[in-house]
Amino acid sequence: MKARYREVSPLHNITSNAPPTLFLLGTQDSLIPVSTAEAFKARMEQAGGRCELVLFPGAGHPIYDYRRGGSSLREQILREVDRFLADILH
Repeated sequence: MKARYREVSPLHNITSNAPPTLFLLGTQDSLIPVSTAEAFKARMEQAGGRCELVLFPGAGHPIYDYRRGGSSLREQILREVDRFLADILH
C-alpha cells in the first residue's frame, strides 16, 4: 500500500454520511496509537458524525481473543457494544 494508504484509511475517508462508529481500543495496541483513535473521533465529529471511543487500559492488539469465552475484557467489550447498539437504535 505504502503511498496509497490514504485510499483505504478510515481516518482519511470520513464523510458527512459516515455511520455511527464505536471505536474500541486497547491503550497498548501495537498497531493503532491512541492518538490515531482520538484523531478519528475528532474528524468524525467535525464532519457531523457520531463516534464513541472506548479505551481499555493495558489491552493490546487484538483487543481480545474472540474465540475464547470467559474473559472479563471480553465481557466489558460486549457490554459496550450492546450499549452502543441499543442507543443508536432508539
